[in-house]
Amino acid sequence: MCTPDKDKYRDISAAKLKRKDSSKSLLLSNGDLKPEKFKYSPKTKTDILCNGKSKQDCDCSGIHGSYHLADEASTSTSFKEENSSFYSRQHLSPICTGKGRYMQKNKSEKANFPRTCFRPHWPSFEIEKALEEGEAFRCTIRVNAHFRAEGYVTIEGVPIDVLIDGLEAQNRSIEGDVVAVIINNVSKWTRLKGGTAKQSCSDQGNGLDDTCRIELLDTEAGRSSDEEQTCTQEQRTEGASESITASEDAQVVSDASSLVEHLSLVEETKMTHLQKGSVQSDLADDSLSNISHKAYQRLIRNIALHPDKRPTGKVVGILEKSDRRQSVVGFLEVYSRPGNKCRSEISKSQFFDESYAIFLVPCDTKLPKMVIHVDALPSNLRDRYYAGDTTFESELVAACIKCWEAESNYPVAEISHSLGQGGEIEANLAAILFEHAVHSAEFPPSVLKCIPDLPWTIPVDEYMNRKDLTCFRVFTIDPPTARDLDDALSIQRLANGLLRVGVHIADVSYFVHPETELDKEAQLRSTSVYLIQSVVPMLPRPLCEELCSLNPGVDRLTLSIMWDLDENWQVVDHWIGRTIINSCCKLSYDHAQNIISGKSSLNSDGMIESQTQDIDFPKLYGNFKWADVVDDIKTLHEIARRRRDARFEAGALSLQNSRLIFDLNEDGIPNGSSVYEHQDSNFLVEEFMLLANMTAAKVIAGAFPDCALLRRHPEPNTRKLKELEDFCSKNGLEISAVSSGALHESLHKLCEDHREDPAMQSILMLYATKPMQLAKYFSTGEIRNEQEWAHYALATPFYTHFTSPIRRYPDIVVHRTLLAAIEAENVLLGPSNEGNPVDGSTSPVRCFTGPCLDKLTVQSCDGQRALASAALKHKVPGSQDLALLAEHCNRRKLASRNVRDASDKVYLWAMLKKKKGIFSEARVLALGPKFVSLYVNEIAMERRVYYEDTDGLGIEWCSNTCTAILDLLHFKTSRKERQGRGRPLAEVAYLVNPAYCMDDLVDKDNQLAETDLDDERGLENEECCGENKMPEPAVLPLTLRLLAPVPTYVFATGGNGRPLDIGVRLYVSSYFQQ
Repeated sequence: MCTPDKDKYRDISAAKLKRKDSSKSLLLSNGDLKPEKFKYSPKTKTDILCNGKSKQDCDCSGIHGSYHLADEASTSTSFKEENSSFYSRQHLSPICTGKGRYMQKNKSEKANFPRTCFRPHWPSFEIEKALEEGEAFRCTIRVNAHFRAEGYVTIEGVPIDVLIDGLEAQNRSIEGDVVAVIINNVSKWTRLKGGTAKQSCSDQGNGLDDTCRIELLDTEAGRSSDEEQTCTQEQRTEGASESITASEDAQVVSDASSLVEHLSLVEETKMTHLQKGSVQSDLADDSLSNISHKAYQRLIRNIALHPDKRPTGKVVGILEKSDRRQSVVGFLEVYSRPGNKCRSEISKSQFFDESYAIFLVPCDTKLPKMVIHVDALPSNLRDRYYAGDTTFESELVAACIKCWEAESNYPVAEISHSLGQGGEIEANLAAILFEHAVHSAEFPPSVLKCIPDLPWTIPVDEYMNRKDLTCFRVFTIDPPTARDLDDALSIQRLANGLLRVGVHIADVSYFVHPETELDKEAQLRSTSVYLIQSVVPMLPRPLCEELCSLNPGVDRLTLSIMWDLDENWQVVDHWIGRTIINSCCKLSYDHAQNIISGKSSLNSDGMIESQTQDIDFPKLYGNFKWADVVDDIKTLHEIARRRRDARFEAGALSLQNSRLIFDLNEDGIPNGSSVYEHQDSNFLVEEFMLLANMTAAKVIAGAFPDCALLRRHPEPNTRKLKELEDFCSKNGLEISAVSSGALHESLHKLCEDHREDPAMQSILMLYATKPMQLAKYFSTGEIRNEQEWAHYALATPFYTHFTSPIRRYPDIVVHRTLLAAIEAENVLLGPSNEGNPVDGSTSPVRCFTGPCLDKLTVQSCDGQRALASAALKHKVPGSQDLALLAEHCNRRKLASRNVRDASDKVYLWAMLKKKKGIFSEARVLALGPKFVSLYVNEIAMERRVYYEDTDGLGIEWCSNTCTAILDLLHFKTSRKERQGRGRPLAEVAYLVNPAYCMDDLVDKDNQLAETDLDDERGLENEECCGENKMPEPAVLPLTLRLLAPVPTYVFATGGNGRPLDIGVRLYVSSYFQQ
């Protein structure tokens, strides 16, 4: 058993050397020794700014000066420890403060020779030249949330990400900035996993644990509920994530005007780009130049010659600043107050004045700590600051980054408004919406003027110009709380023996006219944002819930796709056009599932009854019978099941990642949670939505090959896919990833082999998701190679979003493009060729919208004129404008998903806070000498436990077997010796003594007592338990190995001056525990 050197536990006073004795040394947290002249006091924060009065006193060490700060790089589980300590465990800053400044330099020397902390950015003309010549690459930087000094960029066509190692190399860039990067010489490249060079936190072990945040590969197949309960195949395949919101009328914004200004500022540049074409050519030229020069080829060659190394680089300029700079949320930290002598009086009096005494610590660990000018605070916060308000530092605030000079270690930020106390759910929901620039304000009057007054009826002309399907038996299937019903289904048997299946989508484009204020607002929002209890809609509620929603018993305008299927359920023909429907009933997924499972029956009156007491069927409108509706649903289910099986046989891939749903009380506080289970009724709807999206994509790509808005899903990351295969091989799991179909088949077999182990099934899906890349909207004119249009997970050459125009702006664009194709077809062939879906006849001649595209007609002069005229009439965007619009929609879609996941996390936090924590089994996902990454079954989430430098805990790491043995040290150290040297044992383990009766630890309500996370005595005397059966604690010494089960204690942390988070500790027992 490896144990720490007892010599290192000598009295800490030995490390507090007298300044006059320069021969003594300071013992750092990593065990290294540094001369006393490098020592500084963590309380003395003098290197905040190196301008104005402070610039002369900032003693940075030149261009290679300090940047390794704990608040920017620490991986400690304690937020305050991470962000208030002024040196990290990894590095010691050479900046000197207080009396610990470099004593050999006097003030006059420092005044004459000011030093910078970062290299100056290259001039713009030099960057442009470097990009053109291939010396530099245009990339978007990503930052490791666990270790901010570690950044990555992806260069198009390069098989491995480039490491931007250190804050100096990042050169004042932040998460999401588009930067110019130059590649270092091979001698400066780092080794990949297992190498001897400096590694990332996640590289210092084994398992599949990404160093950077896994991007959410959200490409929903067709639809979601208002709470996004329905996780469609596209979502399941392309994304797994860690998963806020108040009631609909509880929008927490303390300063509405400042929020509007913030949102306008965030979107100003984006929407300007949508109106200008010059930017596109610049983007395209840069992209082409990056790939076409010798430097790119040399990089590829060096990577091939050094497969064990990762390229490294450094930022030489910021080309486009990230939107995150305008959307910072965090807590304030005060290091000096007027008249407060105990807050480092030396630092206040000698090195900076009171206007530089406040820091902003972002909730997002990818962002750096920031400096706040007290004089620039909003008046209410400034008054509270001067009044010494004790809740000042627990207030969540919204801010933006104003500047970051080369002479400063920190950017300067400005507070716009307060969001509320950090421990309140509503304040955190408001913070999440602000952080992701979600337009949650009410729609302005100029937008509402574009909407018809209620009550509204369909004009007579529309009945003349559309197919009247009001006599069809049409119904919707949605979650029970859905109010924006944008799709409906129908099925009928034709006289020729074929089945006609219809998907009917709300005709939002009828109400949202191009270039109107309503259209501009919808384009700006791009997507509805779904929260647990509410939704921030893309369109005003009169449209979402009334005029466009396919509510039962009323006529509604729709755009329909209808397929004729043969006896093998194969499509033999289809028709697309504008229609009018009248839904006969609004079914929920549970209603449909009840029918599919045979748990419902018809009574003597022909009414449907459920065998389950908690399901009541809705009212049936029109002259229809429940027996016919039941037959329709069963037939649709059988068709969907057959087509689903055929799709997977053809190579499609489905990854069903677990997701929590919450049971809320009357006050909106979660009482409990469960993992959402997908039912056959979900798959029924999903399959036909997929078919509609594929059909629409094929039509618009054929008619408008240069300006169709499609959605592509690239093949997985090759290196990560190989890691998946190697990992499975080492753990006795057979998997093949040669194609999407092979991956699906092998995963399906593994899940069948582990059908009694849901946790293992979830882990397999989580692992398989990590190599997947982000699916994106794109303009077909932007990517000329049609093979790159394909969707990997769905195994289809054409895919788009057509089925949810109420909540997604891209669907509206696709509708307009489809209508332009129909218009051009009618001009060429006449409206009589539309066919008649009512009587069952179809037209054999449909050059643009039929099953087979007539390429000769498309390429003919008449065809081109008809298409161009129709595109102009329906305002179909050109290729360049569409490319920018696609990029905007991609950003907003990802932001929407991030908001949803963050809201889930807030509600999970509230549930754990209410329950005082829960116990759960977990599985080891990744393992190293410093941490273990666990998949916690009860919360369907991956969490880390850092055990390095833990007081009283010994770790023995065996790299050959990839195991770690944890045990208590059997000698004790005093509190004085432990102070400042490591994390408390209580932060790592929930430790109990088996000699005590566990019944004594549980109270009558089976709830946990309040947890003091800062108490070094641990939690051994706290009461505990979750809803499920409490797992037995592991026995020390504890051996950790990959995929091994581990009992854990899951709890809520943060809230008062710290971001909300979900903490996990190992649940262990030992007789040595008192």
